[in-house]
Amino acid sequence: MGGAPQRSERNRVRTALRPRRRDCDPNGAFAAGGVACHGGRLRRLMSPRPTPMNPLAPAVAALLSAATLLAQGVLHYKFDEHCSSEVVNFAAGSAIGNATIVTTLAGGVAAARTSGQFDGALTGTTTVPAGTTYLNTGWAPSTLSGSFSFSMWIRNTPGNPTAIPFGYLFGATGSNFRLFTGSSGFLFLSSVPGSATSNVNLTSLVNAGWVHVACTCDASTLQAIWYTNGVPDAPDVLSGVALTGTNFAIGARDTGGSSPSPMQTDEFLLVPGVLTPAEVLALSQAPRAGDGDYTAGIASQCGAGNVVLGSTGGPPAVGNLGYSFTVTAVAPSLFLLLAGFDRCSFGGAIPLPLDGTAILPLLSGCWILTDAPVVLNGVAAPSAVMPFPLPPTVPVGISVYTQVLGLDASTLASSMSAGFATSTGI
Repeated sequence: MGGAPQRSERNRVRTALRPRRRDCDPNGAFAAGGVACHGGRLRRLMSPRPTPMNPLAPAVAALLSAATLLAQGVLHYKFDEHCSSEVVNFAAGSAIGNATIVTTLAGGVAAARTSGQFDGALTGTTTVPAGTTYLNTGWAPSTLSGSFSFSMWIRNTPGNPTAIPFGYLFGATGSNFRLFTGSSGFLFLSSVPGSATSNVNLTSLVNAGWVHVACTCDASTLQAIWYTNGVPDAPDVLSGVALTGTNFAIGARDTGGSSPSPMQTDEFLLVPGVLTPAEVLALSQAPRAGDGDYTAGIASQCGAGNVVLGSTGGPPAVGNLGYSFTVTAVAPSLFLLLAGFDRCSFGGAIPLPLDGTAILPLLSGCWILTDAPVVLNGVAAPSAVMPFPLPPTVPVGISVYTQVLGLDASTLASSMSAGFATSTGI
């Protein structure tokens, strides 16, 4: 930020960061290993509120008993963060870090996102381009062996002709592993090896709104099956399943941005293994749950690595009463857990990231990466678990952003964690 906040803004920040009263569970304030309390204000974060995102459809709830959804992932992008080029990879267990939006649009990163099926989406390119936009994932498809599946929502970018322009929805450098479309209205997946073409003409569908598409590539049966809005096509025969290439891009043929996609993209998911028909149908009606770190472009925090925020108890799926935040410190520490719905502005007025130096000398070098209408305090000695149960009534597609400020119990030295994004779903 350019200079210290105004006094009224500074006072508002101090008030927001001041530790607040906690509502503890019947077992008391502290449990072995750290804090067992969870705040009433934090519980109310998950209460129903006005939102453009759809609640879990009854049909999806009925499917959950049949759909297990593969626990591990490679790539999972929601494109909800409109203020940063960093896109969180929500894939569980993935070794692939966050992706980066590359755009030549005059409006920059904000213009590179649009309204999606579930909150934000990656914009596509029009035939009279004002600029191109794609996602650089940093992933090398050659590192994945065996069966895989992918799933996403797409629609024709407004301003394009009804006849779908030619372009690549994704692609890899040094490989023909690509997905492209054109005026025929079909999707063409190449170099699996072999190719798989969707059987449904998408022209009318992608011009009318968002459409869910998915494809499973089975290394054991050598079959690819396309799905449109959860409905499977007849199988395509593959000559093998062995991906090649590096620098996987979404929204273009490669990370050079060539042959950009005419489609807007939301909720992109790529996993090892073969999604079942029930799982694909569930994904066509609700987003997948996930969580992950983010830095908002801040290369280093105060006390970097001395306090880490994470989760336990499985993904933040609706109905998961065991989901919890974890705080781990290298030395016994007091901590504040900051939580809010916004990672772009503090209090709706101050742009994030926010340099804490302007707030308190204690926060020198500490960057705040989330709004904090809720602040909870506890002790990590050296770890703590803070329950965050998600009842079945919680809507899907709700994003909560959190961060931890740690104070060494002996030295009072400050440490700030990376931000942590949690998004509800199935």
